[in-house]
Amino acid sequence: MSFRYWPYSLPAKASVMVIGMVALALILAEVVERAYVTELAKENIQLKTVSLLRQVDARLQTMAQFRAEKAREKIVRELMERTPDLLHISVYQIVKSQSAQLLLLTQVGESSRFSQTIPHEVEEAVKRGQPVSTPQDVRREHIIKVALPIMIQGEIRGVAYAEFWTGQFDALTKFLFQWSQIIRIGLGVVLVIGMNGFLYLWVLRPLEKIESGITSLRQQEWKAQVPVHADDEIGAIAKSFNAMADHIRTVVEENHRLTQALAQSRDELQHRVDHATAELLRNNESLTQMNEQLSAARREVVHHQRLAVLGQLVATIAHKIGTPLTAISGHLQLLQETPELPEKIRNRVDTVLKQTDRLGKVIQSLLNVARPPILNREAISLRVFLEHIETFFRPLCDEHHIVLTTECDPSVSTIQADSAQLQEVLGNLIDNAIDVMPQGGRLTLRVSLDNSSNSSTNKPQVKIEVTDTGPGISQELQSKIFDPFFTTKGMGKGTGLGLAIANEIVTLHGGTLSVKSEAGTGTSFVIALQV
Repeated sequence: MSFRYWPYSLPAKASVMVIGMVALALILAEVVERAYVTELAKENIQLKTVSLLRQVDARLQTMAQFRAEKAREKIVRELMERTPDLLHISVYQIVKSQSAQLLLLTQVGESSRFSQTIPHEVEEAVKRGQPVSTPQDVRREHIIKVALPIMIQGEIRGVAYAEFWTGQFDALTKFLFQWSQIIRIGLGVVLVIGMNGFLYLWVLRPLEKIESGITSLRQQEWKAQVPVHADDEIGAIAKSFNAMADHIRTVVEENHRLTQALAQSRDELQHRVDHATAELLRNNESLTQMNEQLSAARREVVHHQRLAVLGQLVATIAHKIGTPLTAISGHLQLLQETPELPEKIRNRVDTVLKQTDRLGKVIQSLLNVARPPILNREAISLRVFLEHIETFFRPLCDEHHIVLTTECDPSVSTIQADSAQLQEVLGNLIDNAIDVMPQGGRLTLRVSLDNSSNSSTNKPQVKIEVTDTGPGISQELQSKIFDPFFTTKGMGKGTGLGLAIANEIVTLHGGTLSVKSEAGTGTSFVIALQV
């Protein structure tokens, strides 16, 4: 048993507690006795000594009585005879001259105590005008010295000085202290023995039996019982243990019966679960096939819907834009053939003519939403391509008070891509950036080389970034901007196909189009293409 081992047993803990309490009581008693009782007795002795000296003061009422040597000595000797512990009495007179001086008039008592030197207490009594006492070290002299001013007709005329022996009182006090300590220590020993005896008879023995019963239960002896010898708390614990043992025995027997029944039910249930699982797997396979067919049918329906909408849209655009665009292209070609046309104007006409062709291709790109376009890959110098984009869009940016800047990494040379399709992607992104900065701002086109390995091709990538200082795009809308026909522009200002077409073109190039933006901090579209 754990409580049998002495350092951790209840008797040991109780003994330590009682010893600690007795030690604390001894210390407190010692402090109280020395700080209060002893000092109180000393004060009583001092008051007694002062009272004796006041008798001298009371019997010397006039200066004649004070100066009468025989009367003065008689008074002092009577006090000495009545008080055996009074060792010495001296009477001093204050001689008034230029400076007050003390003159010894009478000395009565032990001759060894006589001194021609004026005690310090006498001088303090003259200065303060009240009694002064100075107890000496009890362990050395056991003496209290007291000085009392002698008042005659309301004026200090002299000082009475006495020395009182406290040896008998100190011996008695020491004796009482020793017996008090012996009594407290004896009481502590009795308490420790009594506490240990009580714990052994009424706590430890019953607990040993209860622990024996617990050990039996741990060894699965379910019929274990503990004898009950009393109706106290330990007896109540023993009764509770017996009731718990009976309950455990009943529960164990019931659990055994239920375990057998559960095992039989489990086997039956497992058979049913296996059968139901096989049926569920077959149903899941059928359901999966039906879901795949339904998804294919849904995609087909959506595709046909998109084709129908795009067909109407393309027809409208071809009708509204096709005819004037053909006329514009024809006039530009005639203007380009004019011999007198300056070279600078001819270059601009050539640029406008190319953009007219681009508009024609834009109409064709609308059809690419329903039918993916065919890429015409060729080697493109990104630096020249970026300069061409800047030349075309700078007038439009200047018109909208937008500062257009371009940055091209010198390490980037050429890529294989469809120039017209890639120009359409950048055109859509730049148009959107201009639309979101009606009050002006900054538009940056940046081409850089990303040397980090791509997870799929393990090759570096070229990144083309289009960054504006517009209001930005919220996180909620970023997941929708690449959906066809989704637009945040007002009625009649957009079809919602620009970003969808741009994303599809970049995907056909084997790249990705992503957006980085937060509301209020601008937007950056990043085109990542393989080198």
